[in-house]
Amino acid sequence: MARYYFDVTDGEEHIKDEVGRELATEDDILREVNRIMIGAAGDIADHATHGRVSVSVRQEDGGALYAGSLLFSAKKIE
Repeated sequence: MARYYFDVTDGEEHIKDEVGRELATEDDILREVNRIMIGAAGDIADHATHGRVSVSVRQEDGGALYAGSLLFSAKKIE
């Protein structure tokens, strides 16, 4: 299994993954991207009505492999 690093940007800060995770398949990598985005969006939603979360995936050699982003907003309809 290869090690992948998941860097997260939430509009306010960029968090560089220094530990990484060993994953076996591309489906595992994409599921991890989705899990991270949903978790980060939940954290942002605790104090905001809108936000954006981006995740980029690096290989051990530093090469970019995948990217994902999630944009959300909530507002009252009058």
